[in-house]
Amino acid sequence: MGINTHYYTVYGIMYPEYTDVMCEALDEKHEVLEENPDVDVITDGMCGKYTIIGKILFDSGDLRYNDIEDTYVEINPAYLKMYKVKATNAFNALFPDLAHMTEGEWKIMTFMHLS
Repeated sequence: MGINTHYYTVYGIMYPEYTDVMCEALDEKHEVLEENPDVDVITDGMCGKYTIIGKILFDSGDLRYNDIEDTYVEINPAYLKMYKVKATNAFNALFPDLAHMTEGEWKIMTFMHLS
């Protein structure tokens, strides 16, 4: 047993919790969400402290297994508005009852995610 560890850089919005309602909605459409290239959702399933909705710009891969994905990525600020529009539209189409989660200030975030 171990802990999967990823470092992400995401352009998106952090919602400060992960509730049962969100969990059920995301589980119901997990496969569709995984196949959608326009939106990424990262949830804190261990502690329930956050849900991040947006576009992954950098993913280290799972460091638990030394599964390195990205080692270097250049982020072009000119694409950020497009990422926000596409991610918001995709998320709101899949989860209209959770559309409020995409409202607010979007930021570039870098963080470590444990699962």
